[in-house]
Parts: sequence; structure tokens; C-alpha cells
Amino acid sequence: MNKSLIAGALCVLASLATPVLAAGDAEAGKTKSAVCAACHGADGKAIMAEYPNLAGQGAGYIVKQLQDFKEGRRENALMSPMAMPLSDEDMADLAAYYASLPAIDGVATKKTFRQGWISTAVVSPAPKSRLVSAVTARRAPATRRLAIRS
Repeated sequence: MNKSLIAGALCVLASLATPVLAAGDAEAGKTKSAVCAACHGADGKAIMAEYPNLAGQGAGYIVKQLQDFKEGRRENALMSPMAMPLSDEDMADLAAYYASLPAIDGVATKKTFRQGWISTAVVSPAPKSRLVSAVTARRAPATRRLAIRS
């Protein structure tokens, strides 16, 4: 009886410690993404290799990154000020929009790969480049293959 009481208490504490991700509105996110499109592209495909493609990324991953930029846990001269005015609802809406788009294959430089733009990666050798299969957090179907340039 004592063990089941402790186990129940631990379950309650674990559920309270887990952040709850509110489901965002993809249509509202599409409207709000107009500013994001300057770097990340209107369809979530970045306009330059230095910027990550957002199309097909997991919603939880996008929200986490935006929260980290806003709260200073992650710093970037461009993204930190962009995330500051976003509300939790804005973040959820943007994340829902980008998660609803089909994932895009892309190209990353070794520099952006090393800087952590790709959250989780499995590198496999290829003749003239290295191919990376990037899997976003909590979304296994969003596997993308990226060619790494030297």
C-alpha cells in the first residue's frame, strides 16, 4: 500500500513537471508567419543555408526553440529579438503551421551542422558529401536528408 501511494504521488508530480503544449491553429500560424518568411521562406523552406527549414519540423520542437530564444536559454542575434514579443499562443500557432507543411530536404554547411541547427542526426558516408538524416524531437516521421557541404 505504501509503495502504491508513493508511485501515485510520483506520477502526479511527473505530470505537473511536464510542459503542456497547447494545440495551435495552423491557419492563424500561416498569417503570423509573414515575418518569419523573410528568412525561413513563405513555404518553410529557408532562403539561405544558414537558416533552418521549418517545414515539417515537429510542433513541440519549434515551440521549445522559440521559448528558449525568448527566455535567453538560446541566443541568436536574429532570432532572440524576433521571439521576444511572441505569446505562447503565437508560438503554438506558428509551430502548428510549420508542422503541417511537408518536410523539405535541404543542404547544410559543416558550420551550421556543428552549431547545432540540426537537433539529432545520423551521419552516413556518401561519395562526395555526407548525408545527414535529421530527426526532429518527438516526431519520427519528420526525417530529412541533408547534404553537408565542406
